[in-house]
Amino acid sequence: MQNIFVEGYGCSHNLSDTAKIKWLVKENYSLVENPEKADIIIFNGCTVKKPTENHMLNVLKKRLALKNVNSLVVFGCLARINKKELDAIQNTKLKVFEGLPELCHFLKLPIIDFSPAMLECMQNKIISILPISTGCLGNCSFCCVKKARGNLKSFNPQELNAKFKNLAKQSKEIWLCSEDTGCYGLDIKSSLPELLETILSNEGAYRIRLGMLNPQWLDRYFDQIADFYTDKRMYKFLHLPLQSGSDKILKLMNRAYTFDKYYSLIKEFRKKVKNCTISTDIIVGFPGETEEDFQKTVTAMQVVKPDVPNISRYYNRPFAAASSFKDQVQGRELKKRSRLLFSICREISFEHNKKEIGKTYEILVNETGKNNSFVGRTIFYKPVAVNKAALGDFINVKIISAKPTHLFGRILDNNT
Repeated sequence: MQNIFVEGYGCSHNLSDTAKIKWLVKENYSLVENPEKADIIIFNGCTVKKPTENHMLNVLKKRLALKNVNSLVVFGCLARINKKELDAIQNTKLKVFEGLPELCHFLKLPIIDFSPAMLECMQNKIISILPISTGCLGNCSFCCVKKARGNLKSFNPQELNAKFKNLAKQSKEIWLCSEDTGCYGLDIKSSLPELLETILSNEGAYRIRLGMLNPQWLDRYFDQIADFYTDKRMYKFLHLPLQSGSDKILKLMNRAYTFDKYYSLIKEFRKKVKNCTISTDIIVGFPGETEEDFQKTVTAMQVVKPDVPNISRYYNRPFAAASSFKDQVQGRELKKRSRLLFSICREISFEHNKKEIGKTYEILVNETGKNNSFVGRTIFYKPVAVNKAALGDFINVKIISAKPTHLFGRILDNNT
């Protein structure tokens, strides 16, 4: 029996796909945990950003240099988006498959595609990932993921609910993810609010993290979504990408909102869901971004004050319309802007977290940390490091100190 090593990188959707591939391999081959013991490596790579892609290619070359490896299968987004870079490697060990049916054919397994019914090898027994759809309804000019994931394809709500019930029996935290959770169901005469209502009808001591949704969908379903966030099992965590504070740039990006609309949604959501954690995405240096446009983004961050800002430098990507746009922002200026914005946003995050000192929370311990510590999440999805705990426990803590990215807690004596 051949030994197969499976590794995956990138977003939560990619991690879910990787876990399902591992299950297929485990059921039919010998799944190994070390690439140096593998006959075959299956590599589910990410290529959303150029630096990420460069890292993927470097890892691939190291894997190809292993004498024990007979075949290295590149799968997923990297295979779909930048086959040109893979072809340039020119190694007979390298196989490139875009989809699961092709991979199944290579492994001599029955042909299937990803679905909620598939089982997975969970890396973290506390956290499960449930993709609710693939693809999206947008066409952002900076994005290459559209090429990889395609148009929206929502999974059947009954199948999702059945899967959720099973996951809730073995996990304490479930991530609902997609390329854009907000447009779920619009291709099958359903909707995200309908799905959330169905899922939350299941009893249990679990917590749900809703993945990224774009502003136009929050606007469409605002009252319904805000009401669901009052459920004690929903993390009060909203990932709503802005991308730029300049309406001119937002239009060039082909985004379906203005900054004023975005900010009004954030203000109203904060009124409805007190103390909710806001996460957002920003792209610095999009083609045509002037100093004035950049300053509008700086001002936007100072006004919105997101708890978790994800700041990325713009890079041209294959199949992205913006790659052919004029007025590309040059490297030195790009670095200057991103460093400035990162510094400003880090201070904003720190100010948010310092306000947590002295408060008490029940946290769900969901991962191990550094130096034998554990990390749990408050209901606002704030990470709290504690010294002693057991994975999967709900424990009461008092926040004793803070950093921009996380909190430190002391376990209280009233835990039972």
